[in-house]
Amino acid sequence: MHNSNIPEDRELPSTIKLLKSALLAALCAIVLLVTVVLPADYGVDPTGIGKLLGLKEMGEIKAALAAELVADNALHAGEGLVHGPDTHTHDNDGGHMHEQDTHTHDNKDASEEDHVHGPDTHTH
Repeated sequence: MHNSNIPEDRELPSTIKLLKSALLAALCAIVLLVTVVLPADYGVDPTGIGKLLGLKEMGEIKAALAAELVADNALHAGEGLVHGPDTHTHDNDGGHMHEQDTHTHDNKDASEEDHVHGPDTHTH
């Protein structure tokens, strides 16, 4: 601890250099938000770069799955049924295959026949 040298004032960056660095970091964060995060997480692509990188499709699928989960849980509200997101895989032809929907029953008397699943909605 005592073997480190304390830098002199002339070795430290100036206030202007620190402000420039902070502004550059903020600008980089905004660019990444608009070009990567918005398309990948929300399917919103104001620049078109997300579509080029395939991020917009990922965001649209994610948004559709979230909407499907909310709708399914709203449909079964009060029945004691809790559904997880539907999972699916993509084949080489651009289609997708659904795996078994997983859900749990809070109500021990409820069975699989006691409720109906709505159609799956996916945007590709």
